[in-house]
Amino acid sequence: MIHKDPSFAFATQALKSGNNIQALELFLQLAQKYPKEPEPFCMLALIMNRRNEHSNALEMADKAIKLKKSFIPAYLERVRALYGLSLFEDAAVWLEKAIELAPNNTRLRGEVIHLLDRIKKYDAIPGHLKALKKNDPNSPTTFYVEAIMLDRAGKPEELFELLENATKNGINLGSGSLYLQAKAADKIKNYDGTMEILGKAKDLLKGTSEAHTFKNNIYIGHLNKILSCTPAEPPALRIAPSDRKMAFLMGFPRSGTTLSGQILHSHPDIAVTDENAAMNHIIRSLAAAGKTFPDLIFDIHDAEVEAIQNLYWANHQLDFRFEEGGMFIDKMPLNMIYTPLIQNIFPESKVIHITRHPLDALLSCYMQNFQLNDAMACFLDFEKSIEMYCLVMDCWEKHKQYLKLPLHEFRYEDLVDDFEGQVRPLLAFLGMEWSDEVLSFSEKAKKNMRAKTPSHSQITQGLYKTSAYKWKNYSKYFESYYKKLNPYVVKLGYDPLL
Repeated sequence: MIHKDPSFAFATQALKSGNNIQALELFLQLAQKYPKEPEPFCMLALIMNRRNEHSNALEMADKAIKLKKSFIPAYLERVRALYGLSLFEDAAVWLEKAIELAPNNTRLRGEVIHLLDRIKKYDAIPGHLKALKKNDPNSPTTFYVEAIMLDRAGKPEELFELLENATKNGINLGSGSLYLQAKAADKIKNYDGTMEILGKAKDLLKGTSEAHTFKNNIYIGHLNKILSCTPAEPPALRIAPSDRKMAFLMGFPRSGTTLSGQILHSHPDIAVTDENAAMNHIIRSLAAAGKTFPDLIFDIHDAEVEAIQNLYWANHQLDFRFEEGGMFIDKMPLNMIYTPLIQNIFPESKVIHITRHPLDALLSCYMQNFQLNDAMACFLDFEKSIEMYCLVMDCWEKHKQYLKLPLHEFRYEDLVDDFEGQVRPLLAFLGMEWSDEVLSFSEKAKKNMRAKTPSHSQITQGLYKTSAYKWKNYSKYFESYYKKLNPYVVKLGYDPLL
């Protein structure tokens, strides 16, 4: 039996400790040793989903289900893979199949409701919520789902009270519930409560195996290496013609890239990606081929360009969300630290950079329940978030010295205050005519199920100004960092902190 094999225990422990590479190797060996057992294939699917290798995860989950049709964990990994590929309708179908096999499984019911909410099938939710309350009324999952519904209904007072009472009654709320409660606390202007609850949510997340998998120090080291590497001379802008018009939309997370991307995507001749990590894939491929990081960002030979371009487009075309357009825009906020590589590979592209008040961007990042990776793990810690911000912006300022690509920069606050005044010059920069369809971007966003970023639910509400300068409500939590952050605030044209 596989569970009595010491290798299974070692593999499971490696996974819990965050050593995905060792766990992957061990479960591959177990899959070969026990080809008729579903567990190793399901665990491989779990690891591959964490690594954002969703197509491979789908294959492993299917193997597990084929071996044992009633193996519910494999269904969950299959659903996560489909969700990662933005195949939301398919994910919902497979969750329903799992529910038929295990109708009293609380976790499954919660997953179904969360996904139905995500794909806007609101009419199907009440029946599942009723079953959840009947089967397990005091489950943390039941409270989480109720909180989701109250958040969707715009009832922050009821949401906060629901979860506050649950805590008093000894219910151990999960991090998802705590993030929702913190959001509600912010809306009812309980700012100290917001930060206290966020701290509890992040402490819970830090104890998970997923958090052990991703290390914020790795990303901080990544940024420091980029800053320490300076090309001997500014790289010349090579000629590498492309048959596509393209631009890169970037900015620190929560600075307005999703809003800007949806506005541009509503234009009939523009296609905007939703955060495909194609550049990260290229960097990993170049490193695997023997190139040294971070030198590879600055040093690409002419003979390599076409192959790298092909790799880039192949990565996008594997994404089910990929769309062609007269203008293709790669929206990935933290691509800003890789602009020399972008310039080397796509010398005919353009760059759009959006900024926001640094303290608002930081606060918003800290308040989000991001899907974790090495970069997003920085936002589990307030001080580490600030360190990351400073390093990212330092990388950007360094790269701007060598940037020869056309660059258009604007501020989130200006976009919200003067929509047409900012969007018209942005379209002109891209060589696009004005289209009235961009005025209805929020209505189109409601129909767009491709987007997975935390900002997507907010842009469906249209433009709103309540997020501007929200940091002032939390100024006491930033005061000890004013000296460090003030240069960035002033550089971007905002009022000095000191």
